[in-house]
Amino acid sequence: MHSLKGGVGKSVIAISLAKILASRGHQVLFVDKDIAGYASYLAGIDGPGLIESLISPMSMDVMREVYTENGGIAILKYPGDGPRYGVDLEIIHRDSELKERWRKYCNIFLSGKKYSFFILDNPPAVIPDEEIKYMTKQVRVGLSQISMKCIVVSDSIADTISNSVTYAKLLASKGYEILAFVINMIKPYDMLSYRSRIEEIMLELNCKLGVLIAFQEELFQFSGEIKDFPVPQQLEEFVSKMERGESGIIT
Repeated sequence: MHSLKGGVGKSVIAISLAKILASRGHQVLFVDKDIAGYASYLAGIDGPGLIESLISPMSMDVMREVYTENGGIAILKYPGDGPRYGVDLEIIHRDSELKERWRKYCNIFLSGKKYSFFILDNPPAVIPDEEIKYMTKQVRVGLSQISMKCIVVSDSIADTISNSVTYAKLLASKGYEILAFVINMIKPYDMLSYRSRIEEIMLELNCKLGVLIAFQEELFQFSGEIKDFPVPQQLEEFVSKMERGESGIIT
């Protein structure tokens, strides 16, 4: 999951996709790498994430499992430590012992179960680096067939959409396939006016799926539990098309 800036609903969409997949019988590994740690907050992970826990002498309490009737979501709070995340990561990479502990815990958390889907909720404007590449390499142990694809999320502001398309092109230039582009938080009465724009973007990025989602009051600042998290109906159709390998626009 990618976005150029915060506040566009990227984590909301990531959580929704995890819920839908779990409801369909899948085991989903959700790595919360976003600095805000919204998914971790909803899952009840109140302490620091994996990176800060490695640096500080504290217990490792960074994962929760949320079960549905048919499947489940394992949520790993990765950073969630605000501005100190980059500094902590630098310390780990300079210290061979800490780096080995990091690898050990990645192996434990990412390979502890056989998952069918792996959702990585990235911080805004991130470009996949060696850290992410190592994580995805490790999770291959738990996923029999992994195919890494990017979903790019924008809000409905014209400049944000254009800049997010440029960001998606940068991701593609690094070898990452863009599966879908999502324009989120559209005014309900403006939905039709965005159809031609999403068609242009899909052609420009050569992505299979375009999604238009209206602003939904019940999702704005939701603070309950993941089991009660409201899921936009467009994402149900998105998952169906993704599982069938279909393309198209979802509104």
